[in-house]
Amino acid sequence: MKKIIPFLLALVATVFTACSSDDDNTFRVSFEQSSYSLQKGSIDVKLIAENAPAEATDIPVTFGGTAVKGVDYTVSAEKYTVGSAMTITVTAKNNFSEAKTITMSVNGVETGKNPIASIALAAQDKRLYSFSQKSYVLGDMVEVEFDLLNIKDGTALVAENDIEVAVAADAKSTAVEGVNYEFVNKTAVIKKGESKCTFTIKALKKEDGKTSIVVAPQVTEAEGFVAGAFPVATVNMIGSYASDLLGTWVMNSMVTTKENFMSAWGCTEKDAEGWPAMNAEDTFTFSGDGSAEGYKLTTSLKSELKNYFQETSDFSIDKELRSRFDMSGWITLQQLKLYNVNRYFSAKEMSDDKEAFIGVRNIKDETTGEILLDVYIIDYYSKSFAYPLFVDYDMYAKNKPTANMGGMQINFTLKKKK
Repeated sequence: MKKIIPFLLALVATVFTACSSDDDNTFRVSFEQSSYSLQKGSIDVKLIAENAPAEATDIPVTFGGTAVKGVDYTVSAEKYTVGSAMTITVTAKNNFSEAKTITMSVNGVETGKNPIASIALAAQDKRLYSFSQKSYVLGDMVEVEFDLLNIKDGTALVAENDIEVAVAADAKSTAVEGVNYEFVNKTAVIKKGESKCTFTIKALKKEDGKTSIVVAPQVTEAEGFVAGAFPVATVNMIGSYASDLLGTWVMNSMVTTKENFMSAWGCTEKDAEGWPAMNAEDTFTFSGDGSAEGYKLTTSLKSELKNYFQETSDFSIDKELRSRFDMSGWITLQQLKLYNVNRYFSAKEMSDDKEAFIGVRNIKDETTGEILLDVYIIDYYSKSFAYPLFVDYDMYAKNKPTANMGGMQINFTLKKKK
């Protein structure tokens, strides 16, 4: 009997302990996972609660590790709320230097299997940046384009989140900000899903020797930016389009020759009949001051351009136009609205609609340094060359300017008559 009693006591103790364990109602929490990986985008870190109290309970979170909150990553909250918000979203931000870690732990509560969540934050790929052109020309206003590119192959890099970029005038600029020019915007956003943004510069006052603006982006390699082909852009001021337009100009060169046209479209001599050729005797005189009398264009033409331009035409200075002439990139043109042209570009038939747009800009002759007038005929409906080619292929735009496309634009340069 004496031997049985200790055995029974031990058995009762074991049963009591087991029952006590089964009836454990201790409130404790545990992270759903002990480890995560993150490079771009976001992850959700979930907290699991056992024996949660009926009332809402806040559980503060301590963030640690080598990554810096607010710099390398952001969080949607800094506490869990039992009964409602049991997930915190961690979003990668600007970690371009090296792999780092983020740790998350909870305070003031008993923990279970996973008391700490560790996040391996991988370094993001750096990105090339470049302006779309090395240099720009500023008449009245110009847009400077800033591009993001893949560092591996130089293709356009699509932003996964909005990226704000700022620019400033470099000390190498000769023009004075606020006196000779102003930035319409010095910050721009490359929106999610896009790869570029633009900055607009407006001319104020032209002064000799103060004509160069060197635009520099305010980005660093620590932010993941690596300089590409054109890390800065030089903007050359040439005065307003109106003042640099006035006077008599003579033909300098026909950029889009008949041979260019035939090669681009694979067409015959007959298809190219009527395409304007170079004639050094062609002259254009722009006059007026924008007052009540407006502006006037007077021409003296020997080439096929006479089938489009009439001897005289009033014109007005219209809005600027972004145009793509070839694969080298976009250019900005000042549109002039002419009120007396032959849209048919024909020696035999005159169009009833005599209003059309041309595009102009000033460029510098790289050999002589001379300022040229770069002219683009971008609005016509030819009944001489490319007829009915352009009609058959439905090339004309429905709205004016109707021919603002590479292969359709007629481009020539003029130089000031001496």
